[in-house]
Amino acid sequence: MVSVGTLVSGVAHELNNPAGTIMLNAEFFSKAWKDIVPILDRVNTSKGDYEIAGLPFNESKEEINQLIPDLLNNAHRIKNIIEELKEFSRKEDSPVKQPMEINKVIQASINLTNNMIKKATKNFSWESEEILPEISGSFQRLEQVFINLIQNACQSLSDNTHGIYISTGYDNEKNEIIVKIKDEGEGIEEKDLKKITDPFFTTKRSNGGTGLGLSISFQIIKDHGGSINFESKKGKGTTVSVRLPITPLKEEKG
Repeated sequence: MVSVGTLVSGVAHELNNPAGTIMLNAEFFSKAWKDIVPILDRVNTSKGDYEIAGLPFNESKEEINQLIPDLLNNAHRIKNIIEELKEFSRKEDSPVKQPMEINKVIQASINLTNNMIKKATKNFSWESEEILPEISGSFQRLEQVFINLIQNACQSLSDNTHGIYISTGYDNEKNEIIVKIKDEGEGIEEKDLKKITDPFFTTKRSNGGTGLGLSISFQIIKDHGGSINFESKKGKGTTVSVRLPITPLKEEKG
């Protein structure tokens, strides 16, 4: 894993500059095209039809109008993949941990994915016990986990009549906070369940998945002394259970 992390870090570093250049050029070309089109329209009106890249002007214009958004989307997709690669290879000795309420982390995660949730489903709910013990952790890193899990749940739904349900609670016997994210999505085949947290394993390759999101989430929860479990059946949805221990911060010696 150390070797893989080193390799991934190097690849991400090498890709970062050319990918950034592609994105900047794509954004510039998009703005330039908007200014160029009226001029080309006037030329077409006054001097008749002509060709661009071997196509009649109107066909070429339509083609370019479709190509530019596609170019921008894929440039952003490359950027996101690079960020995931960098996140996967990042080495943190010990992220800063502070006492926090898990419900605030969940609320922040829901707020940041709100638009995606609204587009994905008409049936979304979050239920929580009113008072939960605080946990010790990194707010930002845990937020990253729950954003990833919510996004996965949204992407699993075949239509917006299927739901996503989140619950938070406390296991008094094990002294652990439990967060469950249940979706009524496509589910995961049994043969894939054991592999879904493996680096680069994904069932969404054709849709831009890198197979790093769950691997990173698994490591973050592990770093917090917790566990993450997946229960799923193909066509029957998935329930993800995240358990985090109630571990008070150690007092610093003065």
